[in-house]
Amino acid sequence: CVPSPEVVMVNIEEFCGKDGGAIWDDNLLFNSSYPRFTECSQNTLLVWVPCGFLWLTLPIYLYSLCTSNGVPLPLSSLNITKTFLSLVLFFLTAVQMIKEASDKTDNGKEVSTALFLAGAIKVASFALTALLIQLEKRSGFITSGILFLYWFMMTIAGIIPFYSKIIQKEYDKDLFTFVMFYVYWAALLLQLILHCFAEKVTRRGYQPLGEKPCPEISSSFLSRIVFWWVNTLVFSGYKKDLQEEDIWDLNPRDANTSVNPKFSKAWKAELEKWKTRENTSVAFNREPR
Repeated sequence: CVPSPEVVMVNIEEFCGKDGGAIWDDNLLFNSSYPRFTECSQNTLLVWVPCGFLWLTLPIYLYSLCTSNGVPLPLSSLNITKTFLSLVLFFLTAVQMIKEASDKTDNGKEVSTALFLAGAIKVASFALTALLIQLEKRSGFITSGILFLYWFMMTIAGIIPFYSKIIQKEYDKDLFTFVMFYVYWAALLLQLILHCFAEKVTRRGYQPLGEKPCPEISSSFLSRIVFWWVNTLVFSGYKKDLQEEDIWDLNPRDANTSVNPKFSKAWKAELEKWKTRENTSVAFNREPR
């Protein structure tokens, strides 16, 4: 039994509140003087999509962290700052949620379920990021693609509310809420910038062993996906002919000591399968005496 559009609209109105509007409004987004989202969409789509990505990928990422054999990283200012900002965002989101609910109650407006749910999801997600940052340090992860993409989506989701609040002059209506939002968005942007850098593998004053380690090992997720870590070799090749001493050591992941055991294991497994098939075929085709 498919619910009628009227029933769906009633359910959305109950979930987002009478003043929340629809989850998606083409007129506001495409046909108004500037693109904007309804209050309902800001409490649903702009929160559920990035936070949903974080929670859906959590089981796989936790498995990777728990099964990693990496060496714990030393405590660094980058790690401390990222953890501190996650806790600041946790606090700001909780205060924002309480303040918005209090203002609606004082003005006689209904406090929607979507508002509380969006705040609870963001609070839980920011607490989770602080935990993941510390687990990455313990597991020896110098960079995180999951957290980088999460902060990227959260920052993008805040762009339209960013300029909407300025155009609508919300600073004249409630300066405290206005300032809180921009401190919150600035913390998101700073988290995104910090996650463009990788943690240091060694402590200050110590150099990694090896003749010339591959820079991919110490590069961030952003550097890896755009191959920024190769630039030094490209520039060297542009300026002069490359010599053997200009080439880095192989990434340990690609070295023979790592690849050969995996290949040998797979080769032996396939060889055993082939022997089993051959023995079965010989036994089946053997003529009875």
